[in-house]
Amino acid sequence: MAERAGSAAPGQAAVDLAGVSRRYGDVDAVADVSLRIEEGEFFSLLGPSGCGKSTTLRMIGGFEVPTSGEIRIRGVAMNSVPPHRRPTNMVFQQLGLFPHLTVFDNVAFGLRLAKVPRAEITRRVARQLEIVNLAGFERRYPDQLSGGQQQRVAIARALTNEPSVLLLDEPLGALDLRLRQKMQIELKEIQRRLNTTFIYVTHDQGEAFAMSDRIGIMNHGRLEQVDTPRAIYHRPATEFVADFVGETNLVRGKVTRRSGDTMIVAALGLEVPLVASSVSPGESVTLSIRPEHVRLSRIQRGAPGMVTIRGATFQGSFIHYALETPSGETISARVIDGDASDNLKPGDGADIQFAVEQVRIMG
Repeated sequence: MAERAGSAAPGQAAVDLAGVSRRYGDVDAVADVSLRIEEGEFFSLLGPSGCGKSTTLRMIGGFEVPTSGEIRIRGVAMNSVPPHRRPTNMVFQQLGLFPHLTVFDNVAFGLRLAKVPRAEITRRVARQLEIVNLAGFERRYPDQLSGGQQQRVAIARALTNEPSVLLLDEPLGALDLRLRQKMQIELKEIQRRLNTTFIYVTHDQGEAFAMSDRIGIMNHGRLEQVDTPRAIYHRPATEFVADFVGETNLVRGKVTRRSGDTMIVAALGLEVPLVASSVSPGESVTLSIRPEHVRLSRIQRGAPGMVTIRGATFQGSFIHYALETPSGETISARVIDGDASDNLKPGDGADIQFAVEQVRIMG
């Protein structure tokens, strides 16, 4: 059973990874990851399957040993510390509840192995079941619970030994969409009430965005960007992040001239004024433009259109347009239902503009 560590010293990270790598033969599953996770933070590792996020989590928990680099929890080096001696606990997608044990006994299982006194077990289990909103369910068995309730039992069991850091490896992946969304709210509320550091692994960006204080985006074993959900969405650091998170148009262009703090980029037949960067006139750039930042306006029938509507899909609160440019490129626009331009039909011509303050230069 993991030991409870004392509170972090002022300015000390809950978890610190310094140049951590994990190599399997000739493959770098995790490559030179350095990361600082703060005390009481809900931090998510997000990325596609095989990007190294679960391997990173397992190294923090001690289930994998780094090939190089150092892992510290509250300032203490952990590389040689086995999982059961670390101040962490882990919740997996496969919950591992004992079907023959009641909710109380499932949650109390680890405490009994550690020979915690009976009165203390009763107190801790009651507290955790109250936190996960399962007070009164003590005598039920796992098969008498819903999927979300079983998930909360697994979380309560992981929290009974009061770990400094709770590690969660895609724990909501087996739930249906509605229940998963409900559990996201509940999980964030549990973390907020406990003020325990949560490190959460997922490939579902909506899940990560809904719960996380910060997110680390991983790709091919490397961290591409670490920031708040809002910053990652609006200010992606790389083409991979821009393309992986949400939906974006990656548009090729060329810097034509600079004037003071502004540079002009020729793209999609437009001259797009942007805040000047280090790119020089004549250099090619890639622009990241979110579909909701593409503005459309109808043009007169027969007039040459900047773009042609090739598809219009109603998606509830907005309409998603597929647009073809004169050069044959396809880009997307997302228009709020009820907007003046929401009645465009396939085959119509339209002028486009960009919310230039939202356009990102990817280099």
